[in-house]
This record gives sequence, C-alpha cells and structure tokens, in this order.
Amino acid sequence: MNFKQSFLAGLVVLGVSLSAIAPAQAGSAPSTPDADFLAVKKDILTEMKDVITRFAFVPGADFGTLENRLTTRQADLDRAENPSAFVRVVNQALQEYGFSHIVLFSPSDAERRNSGRMVGIGIRIQLEEDGIRVMFTFADSPSARGGLMAGDLIFEADGRPVRTAGDLAGEEGSEVTIRYRRGTEVRTATLKRERFSTVIPESVKWMNPEVALITIPTFDTGYDRKNVEDVLGQAQNAKFVILDLRSNGGGAVANLMHLAGFFMPRTNNLGTFVDKTTYNRYIQAHEGEENPTLGAIATWARRPIGVIPQTTKRLTGKVIVLIDGGTGSASEMMAASMRDQMKSKLIGSSSAGAVLASLIRPMKHDFAIQFPITDYVTPGGYRIEGNGLKPDIEADPIIRYNQPDAAVNAAMKDFGFKVED
Repeated sequence: MNFKQSFLAGLVVLGVSLSAIAPAQAGSAPSTPDADFLAVKKDILTEMKDVITRFAFVPGADFGTLENRLTTRQADLDRAENPSAFVRVVNQALQEYGFSHIVLFSPSDAERRNSGRMVGIGIRIQLEEDGIRVMFTFADSPSARGGLMAGDLIFEADGRPVRTAGDLAGEEGSEVTIRYRRGTEVRTATLKRERFSTVIPESVKWMNPEVALITIPTFDTGYDRKNVEDVLGQAQNAKFVILDLRSNGGGAVANLMHLAGFFMPRTNNLGTFVDKTTYNRYIQAHEGEENPTLGAIATWARRPIGVIPQTTKRLTGKVIVLIDGGTGSASEMMAASMRDQMKSKLIGSSSAGAVLASLIRPMKHDFAIQFPITDYVTPGGYRIEGNGLKPDIEADPIIRYNQPDAAVNAAMKDFGFKVED
C-alpha cells in the first residue's frame, strides 16, 4: 500500500471523554516490557518520526524538534510496559507543540475510533454529589436492555460508592451489579459490560410550531447522510432553527460540506485551508514580506472550501448556532461560516479552538498516527486554531437533568419567544 492510499482523510474527533461514557478498564500489564514490545516501540517511534517530519505542517512549527522532545522522555518510554502507557508518554511529547490534531493512537483506540464502538454499560452521564446521573442510554447497550433510563441516579456498583465513570469500568464480558434511584424508588440491576455503539443519531425537535432544534452530534464516522437529509427535510419549513453543535468534535470535511448545503447558497464558502504548498508559494511570491497573516495568504490563494448544493429545499429560517468547549474542528468551521456569511448568532461558551485539517495514517502493529497538514481561516479571515470562537450570547452549555437547557432558552429568547427559566 503506498503512502497516499494508506491515509484516512478528514478532520477528526480525538476521542470520547471518560466523563461522558462508562469505559472499559485497562488490563493488567507485565512488570517489565518484554522483548517483543520493546521492538514494537522502536518500530512505532521510527515510523512516527519519519511521517511527522516529512509530511506534517503548521505555519511556524518546527517538527525537526520531535527527536529532542522524545529524548527528554526516554526513561519514561523505556518504562512503558503496554501500548496505553507508551502512547501516553509519546502524546505528552506531541502536546508540547501546543496545537491540535497531532496524536498517536494505540491499537485499541484506533479500532474504537474506526468502529465507533467501546466497552462498558452504554451510558452518558452527569457527575453529581451523590452518584452519577444517567443522561442518555445508547441503543442496544447493556444499560438500555437492563431498563436504565435518563434521570436514573447510580450510587453504588458491586457494593462500592459510585462517584465517577471509572467506578463503572471493567473488562468486556464482566458483570457489575448497580443500585440506582428512580425518583424515590431504589432499584438493582446486574449488567454485563459489552461493546456498544457510541453513535448518536442526528435529530430534530420542535420547540414550538415555528422553532426546530436540530442536533448534529458529529461530522465523523457516525455522520449519517441519509438521516441528516431526513432530519433537515422535516425542518424545511421552520421559521427559526437552533443548530446544536455542542460536543460535536468534528469529522470529515466532506460531511461538513454536505450539511452546509442545507443552510447556505452555493455562492458561499466554508473558509480556506492553507497548506504547505500554498504557504511556500506565497512566501516566494512576496519575498521580503515579514510575518504574513494566514488571512492574507488565504485571500491571495483564492481557493475557498465550497458547500455541496442539495437537491432539496434549503432551510431559509433564521438560524442560531449552539457551541461549547466540545465544539471543535469541522463544527467550528460550520459555526464560523454561519456567523460570517449568514449572520447567525452563536450562543453558549467558547469553542475548542482546534481546526487544523489532519490525516490519520495506519501504522505497524495496528497503531495509528494523526498529524496536521493544513491550517485554516474562516470566511472572515479569522484563525481559529488556539483561538476558539467566542459566543455572541453566553449561556451555560451543559444540559442538566430535569433543568431547563439554558442555551436553548437563550436562543428562544433571542428569537422573541417567552420561556420559563
């Protein structure tokens, strides 16, 4: 397989927060790295350094320093006894660059990202003083089959108090007996930890006859174009639209272009990527210019990212976009483009500021390396990387059980509707 064929292109979500989904526990490791794993580490480090130094690009970044960054952690690398420990040390070195989308995936993390599946009981949670509140049960997961519902408060697992997602962790196939409250009633359930899909489908909810709340959880592998088209079709006649991109960590640019076609005319764009070739061509054409801005380079290049026109009717209602700290990558591009060109307000909290286009390359021994290849500026010339989007209206973006959604309420108020706080 050649280099070009070995890539999976796109802006990608870096992982699922352990505070959101009850995960699996790492297995026990040997006391010292064995000879086979020592050889694996050597292979991965050699291949990773070659790929990053040859192909990664961020304006101003010197990837030639990678060797030194790893050398300072040589003792920790030598002590790493399993893929998880090894990846943790390597990623500490990569994080020193100070930008997004540069990460080494262990075999299990790479498989989980590609399949959209993980091991656990299958819930999204909210941490509370007395336990963890079930906010969502994933379809066909142990929790769903066991009868758990949103709102249940899990306070005990195998006789021990539950305070974090880690308290529910365990190996695939193992069982956990939980005690939980539903209202004033205490219930017990024994669940077997299994692989489950973490994909959350796109949805539309009518807040009133005029306002449609459209939720797009990801632009990554879970993005379902047919379902998106069905959802957007249902909302075509809405006078007002709330586009919820909270906790949407990004995904493939092609999926972003697909969604944008429902909200923007084909004459609009989604900003501009500035890659190594474009950057170097600009420097050569403007010899002597000091510290050119990415906005100037993007304007000179005249190669904006287009939208994919849709055959169905474009939504023409007034749109507000919800963002938070989990809104990253492709979803930040969508939010910025909607504000720059469609005059949509952003409501919530500052976004992630992580918008480097990247590639993921499969490596030996089932590892994978993600690395940036282009920077990005919005249609208005703003560089988001490291500078998350600021909302026009601040609102608590967290949805708490049995409490009003502050961000949705703020959007409703801005549309001119009365809501109960």
